[in-house]
Amino acid sequence: YTFGRQIGQGGFGTVYIAQDRSNGHVYAAKVFKIPNHNHRRRYKLEETARNEVDMLRSLNHPNIIKFEDVLDDPGLVLVMEYIPDGNLLDFGDTTMPEKLIVLKSILSALGYLHDKNITHRDAKPENILINRPFIPKLSDFGLSSAKVRLVTRCGTEAYLAPEIRQPGYDSKVDVWSLGLVLLETLSILPED
Repeated sequence: YTFGRQIGQGGFGTVYIAQDRSNGHVYAAKVFKIPNHNHRRRYKLEETARNEVDMLRSLNHPNIIKFEDVLDDPGLVLVMEYIPDGNLLDFGDTTMPEKLIVLKSILSALGYLHDKNITHRDAKPENILINRPFIPKLSDFGLSSAKVRLVTRCGTEAYLAPEIRQPGYDSKVDVWSLGLVLLETLSILPED
């Protein structure tokens, strides 16, 4: 792969455009940030990164970003489908039919995840990528978990369900987050 410009930045890594040298296809490549200094912390971050790779590899849904490849040299890199048109925030003036497409598509993706006992835990506009001709794709599985009862408080503060503040929550937190995304895209709620 040949790496190009940076297209995203998060707590666990940086995403770049990557082109496969053998066939010319363009992908998104998440280069995980795993510092060397603390052995225990490094191990935990590696485990989290590998969990994200394994989880995405196991998923197959039209509204979930597609796993393509994983590189392990010199560091861990997750290669995924590239969505060039941006995320939900980049589509500010969407029509009501498009908003309903987002709702239906992401509910379908979350239903698929929940049937597999996976909780996304970070459903927000930035993690809903839109591909032309307006096909929403849920992305960023860095906080996802396959546990039935969850205890770790994580996610984006503005989209956290109230029950996530207490141990023992479940996948219903994703529905709350998506509800807030829907309210925001319908311009019922202020952005902050």
